Amino acid sequence: MSVVGRLLFYIDQGDRSSDSHFHGPSIGTSYMDGSMHRVIHRSHDLLSPQQLTLDRIKRRIYFTDPQQNGIFQLDYDGTNRLPIRLLLRGCRKRLYVYAF
Repeated sequence: MSVVGRLLFYIDQGDRSSDSHFHGPSIGTSYMDGSMHRVIHRSHDLLSPQQLTLDRIKRRIYFTDPQQNGIFQLDYDGTNRLPIRLLLRGCRKRLYVYAF
């Protein structure tokens, strides 16, 4: 979870309780009071997003996805997803994203 102005950005790991109604992981946003909730990014290759942080100047979201062994970025509106760094499969290196 990360906050910019009045917007809250968060990761939803998805609902795995029922195979018939499964929805995968997503990245979403809402106002601080919980209103105007919307999913801004959901994709079949978004496997296990974690460690979300924001770049307020460039208006970018950064997150790790350990199941894809990578660090990714996307715009505040959820578009333009790009890998920043992909590690080789089987690499045991832990991924971190820090904001300053």
